[in-house]
Amino acid sequence: MVYFTNCPRDPQFKLYIQDKTNKRKRYRYFRRDYTPSVNNNYDALISEISEKYQVDFALIKAIIRVESGFNPIAVSKKGARGLMQLMPETASE
Repeated sequence: MVYFTNCPRDPQFKLYIQDKTNKRKRYRYFRRDYTPSVNNNYDALISEISEKYQVDFALIKAIIRVESGFNPIAVSKKGARGLMQLMPETASE
């Protein structure tokens, strides 16, 4: 099994991709009145998509948490939108 994290707690984790962005900038894209949290509101949808595309449920949920903090109306400076922060052109494909 493969695990990805941005907070390694074990020396066995190896660097895969170095993120050179300023983390403060990332949170600027969220609504100020929105507080990211562990959210179960999308579990049924995530489960359905996980089964349909054979992608691990936990991976999809982790991506949503990192990309949008479970904020369905999140929009980045570059125009990426929604829970998984897809660009509109990519989402339409």
